[in-house]
Amino acid sequence: MKARVLLVGVLLAGGVASGLVAEDVIPLPESWVLGFLPLEVEGDTGTLGTVIPQLLAQELEGVRAHLFSSAELRAYSAYQRDLLIRRLLAERVKKVAERDEILFDPDPLVRWETLASKKKEIRELDRRIARIGRLPDVAVDRVPVEVYRDDAGLPFLPEGRTLEERMEKAGVDLVVRGEGRVAEGYLVVHLVLKWRYGPDVLWEGRYVGGVDELVDVVRKAADDLAPHLLGVRPARLVVEVPEGVQVFVDGEVAGMGRVEVGRLLPGEHRVEVRGRGVEPWEAVVTIGEGEERVVEVPIREVPERLVQVSTVPGGASVYLDGVYQGASPCEVRMRGGVGVLEVRKEGYLPVRAPVASIEGDAVEWVLSPVGIDLKERVRVKRERFYTWFGLFFMSVPLTVLSYGWWADSYEAAELALSRGAANADDYLERMDVAAGCYYAGVVLNVSLFVQAVLAFGDYLRALERVPE
Repeated sequence: MKARVLLVGVLLAGGVASGLVAEDVIPLPESWVLGFLPLEVEGDTGTLGTVIPQLLAQELEGVRAHLFSSAELRAYSAYQRDLLIRRLLAERVKKVAERDEILFDPDPLVRWETLASKKKEIRELDRRIARIGRLPDVAVDRVPVEVYRDDAGLPFLPEGRTLEERMEKAGVDLVVRGEGRVAEGYLVVHLVLKWRYGPDVLWEGRYVGGVDELVDVVRKAADDLAPHLLGVRPARLVVEVPEGVQVFVDGEVAGMGRVEVGRLLPGEHRVEVRGRGVEPWEAVVTIGEGEERVVEVPIREVPERLVQVSTVPGGASVYLDGVYQGASPCEVRMRGGVGVLEVRKEGYLPVRAPVASIEGDAVEWVLSPVGIDLKERVRVKRERFYTWFGLFFMSVPLTVLSYGWWADSYEAAELALSRGAANADDYLERMDVAAGCYYAGVVLNVSLFVQAVLAFGDYLRALERVPE
């Protein structure tokens, strides 16, 4: 049963009720702690009375985390910021190791599909680390705690003092409490947020239905109460597009078809639209505080085009988004810039390419054969690496000066391989020399050089694990 919800929100300050307006926004202190009390529900403090404040506490934290994560992560204190930077640096080390595994993989399909996305993830981590490093020391430090627990595991505050005194004693800045009663088929829930730094916030919600409907009501309560706890009224964005068209907001997938995005910070947000058979569209939308902005995207269809697909050798099976199109050479009917073209032939490595990367009315791929003698190649690589190890101590300046040439060779081989050339052996050979030169020429102290040697050893072991 779909929930029927009636929402009423007022602020209680000095016994005078006023509406939820911008002037009533309470500035958030540098740190605050959230606790909660079980609600009295029909004279009982059972499961429902405990679940409601817990859900509300989680939703309030969700609103805060979502808003401030999209605002340069300014919700982190100096301590949390340092912890986050260390975690991101550790994650970056892991991503770099994964990237190196991809770089040294002899399968061009694996490199092609995953290398670009892995590099993008590393760049995004670098940007996040740089942004967080520029944050001021004073920021929000929200630590959720449960005040006390009784024998049944339910949270409570000890009796014998006023609520304000108990909050101060327990170090709690905000307490969710309230009651529930049945009226006219609804469960009427009254929530009171006791706020040490300003007037209390009273919220009333009525619902009928199961737990899912209760979650919707509590989520709405969190959106209503967020301005008074976070100092900002979230904005809402609605993007109108046909079914099957994908919508991105600020670089993240928001959904397909008509999309509603709530809990946005006021300001500029980038909206992008992609879909098969339609022209890509993007725009920067400015939304005011507490505003709901509706964006109707003009959809323009893209005409179909025929692309001649050929391979060397011929007779390869051609697929578009997994649907068989014929044996090469053949014509493939494409529409728009969405989709993946794939070529398969027994005895050869498969080739995949996004439709958006295919220009013109013809494309030809040279397929790379399967079955390379990996054991012999690993032996040659070991000998070459030990040669570079000796050169490190004999001719550091020469190695440094020659690194640029080796790096260019590496990039050229990578580019050729990405275009489908059958040069996997040549590529791996150049890549190996470039890597050895880099470690020997750039890492100029013994400690880091030892780390480079260990990293190269990991690379050789990774090659040995590749099936023949």
